Amino acid sequence: LAGQIARAATIFRIDEVVVFDNKINSTDESRLTTANKHSGSHESGAASRESGAAFLIRILRYLETPQYLRKSLIAKHDSLRLV
Repeated sequence: LAGQIARAATIFRIDEVVVFDNKINSTDESRLTTANKHSGSHESGAASRESGAAFLIRILRYLETPQYLRKSLIAKHDSLRLV
């Protein structure tokens, strides 16, 4: 799904993709904004606690980064282990 969104955004020259998670509650809201600010930080067990919206944001940021810059700009994270 993330690859299809990225491909469509490229084809139609979309500058910004907004990911909205309507099942979020007040305790998860602070974690989601923290995940957005610190997308490169490595948290233990974060892959199991991460919401679907935060995971999609992380994958889209990974896909947006050029291949030759990914190792230097994006820190290793459990959820990106198989990407």
